[in-house]
Amino acid sequence: MGGLKVSSVLAITTERNPIARSELSSWAAGNECISLAVIEHDPGFLLEPGAREHALHVRLDRLGQVSRQDSAGRQQSIYPAATLFVPAQRATSWRVGSMFKRLIIRLEPELLQALAAQQNVALPSEWPELAPALDPVVEHYTGLILHEVEQGDVPGGAFLDAYARLIGLHVLKRYARPPQLAEFPNSGLVPKQREQIDQYVRRTLPAPIVMEELAAAVGLSHYQFLRLIKRTTGDTPQQYVLKLRIDMGKKLLRESDASLVDIAFSLGFSSQSHFTNIFRSYTQYTPKAYRERADLI
Repeated sequence: MGGLKVSSVLAITTERNPIARSELSSWAAGNECISLAVIEHDPGFLLEPGAREHALHVRLDRLGQVSRQDSAGRQQSIYPAATLFVPAQRATSWRVGSMFKRLIIRLEPELLQALAAQQNVALPSEWPELAPALDPVVEHYTGLILHEVEQGDVPGGAFLDAYARLIGLHVLKRYARPPQLAEFPNSGLVPKQREQIDQYVRRTLPAPIVMEELAAAVGLSHYQFLRLIKRTTGDTPQQYVLKLRIDMGKKLLRESDASLVDIAFSLGFSSQSHFTNIFRSYTQYTPKAYRERADLI
């Protein structure tokens, strides 16, 4: 499969969050091992039949509700920057609220078979169907693709060969095995989940944090998320996220010379005074006083 011509220009608007905030144009490229495509959908219902390839779907837009129905009929929200793995021969349907842009990475089964043989691992007879979640590795690799296209180059040649191997190895490691139940204990959130929460909050701000989408980012229902975060930290999800925002504010006050109003808006506060009031309620200091007190740094 040869590379296809880019239909229009890709412009990445921010380095801080290239996946969720890019304005993307439709394009496609591929070779005999992997195919890549960025496509955009209008609101409505979309049914995709099963294909012979395994596919990773990475949501690239930032606004609007998008959900998919899995083979068991369960509805799953697809939040910004989330990755969904759909095994070969599995149909999937999408409900799109406003606009939906995604990167589709399709992997030929023969590629995974060859990589599995090289790594001396067995491919599953039945691939697990996992809920969409943040996948930092796929997000990083997606950034590489977007950078290529931003430079005016359709991914091809040696890039696609290397990319196919990297993505294929990652799929074998993360998606070929069912999730271990030990990662989601009833005793509370595990460190990996807390790290995923922190990553989601940092990537989403200054936009509002939707708790249902945050729960989905760590593979939990909203009820499970509420129960486990309360058991782990003693806080409600809203309180936990607010403390994260205050901690981020402390770091910005210590390590940057950004204005207080810019820090406030970057953390999702409606105004500098709103940020000041919340910051003081948690630290007993105003942001200005905290920045000026060397003994607090």
